[in-house]
Amino acid sequence: MADLAGGNFHPYMTVPGQIAEHRNQPAEGAKSRIQILDPDGAYIDEWAHIMPLSIAVYGDHVYASDKMSNLAILEAASGEVVDRVDNIAIYIHQLAMDAHGDLYTASVYPEHAGEKRGREGPSHKRWTRHA
Repeated sequence: MADLAGGNFHPYMTVPGQIAEHRNQPAEGAKSRIQILDPDGAYIDEWAHIMPLSIAVYGDHVYASDKMSNLAILEAASGEVVDRVDNIAIYIHQLAMDAHGDLYTASVYPEHAGEKRGREGPSHKRWTRHA
């Protein structure tokens, strides 16, 4: 489970006073992390060495956005980063892999990074590892 430490509410998502002021800041000690749970939801471990927004698990690897725009590929058993792709997309909100192992990312709000939205912007990207 990806757990992004919050406090980053945008004014277009909420109206003034909708969220209590004390909830607009991350709680003391809050940290972005990936939590590892067993099938019954019991806590096993956590990995706090990356800042995930979205994760996908395929085979023995966890694919996680890191600091919004980077991709970290982790060994599922240990959390060790085995590969990285920096600046793969803007604000990665979704990750998916096809049957060939190509990874697709979907970005939301590219205009926050100065990019265009829609067909002219970087809304979707495909990443493939060359053999």
